[in-house]
Amino acid sequence: MSDGDDATPTLRVADVDKMTDAIRGRIDLFGKALAALATLGTGGVGLTKAADLAGWDHGEEKWVLAAVACLVAAAVGALIVAVRLMGVNEPVVLTASLDEEQLGKAKTDVNVIFGEAAQKFGFSTLLALDEHAMSLRRVAARATSEDQRARTAARTNEVQGEIDRALARARLVVVRRNATRVVSDRRAWLCYLTVILGLMGFALSADYVTSEPQSSLELVKTCGEARSAGPLPSSVTSDCPSPSAESAPPSPTAGSRERRAALIEELTALLTTCEEAVADEMLQEADCDAIAGLVRELLSPGAVE
Repeated sequence: MSDGDDATPTLRVADVDKMTDAIRGRIDLFGKALAALATLGTGGVGLTKAADLAGWDHGEEKWVLAAVACLVAAAVGALIVAVRLMGVNEPVVLTASLDEEQLGKAKTDVNVIFGEAAQKFGFSTLLALDEHAMSLRRVAARATSEDQRARTAARTNEVQGEIDRALARARLVVVRRNATRVVSDRRAWLCYLTVILGLMGFALSADYVTSEPQSSLELVKTCGEARSAGPLPSSVTSDCPSPSAESAPPSPTAGSRERRAALIEELTALLTTCEEAVADEMLQEADCDAIAGLVRELLSPGAVE
């Protein structure tokens, strides 16, 4: 055997596994923080206005489509981020034989860890060290004396312990690299940017669709206040009606003339009845003066104009 008998492990397998679980816990916390920020962001941009888009006016279809597209893009980006973060919690099963597909970019670091563990016992690879541990178990099983069996079992436990520590350290490296990749690689930043721009685009499009134009009363009030302060600027003149248009009385229409004629006819009939009552001495002439005054006022040239 080699000088691996003097090797003293600095970390137990349980300690390394706790470090791995801590990284996964931080990724979970990071995901929850992103979800909280997304909730605040959607509330800040008025995401609750999505239901208001159903009542858009004709000609605003492109803005509605833009709002929906931005919202879908933000949702897809957030979904991709969530799926990538959940991938860190997937179990990592490693053996002494390297699985290049599972290791990915962590292969170099894992090779170094396996090589260090194997060299402690005079081997070049962890797979060879694992085979050595299996041969020690067979020797211990065929031992003829208790002393030989105890020494062989102790050696086997030492070798197997080093293998287990190497595998635990390799799992830690794989999880750490996966966590770094899903949080800060180019695809992650692209997803973050998609979510942010999607929410901003939805906010702008939704505000345009759901915003209401200024009412006529508010426009007249604003223009009146602006005129009282001084001459209107050129940017406001086009929106404000002219003073003559605001103060000019409405011109009589055909409907108003018909109503006036009907009223005159009714008052004339009422005046005739009143005069007959005066002739029968049922009323006095003063009682009919008010009706006669109304008829004269309606028949005057100024009233007709």
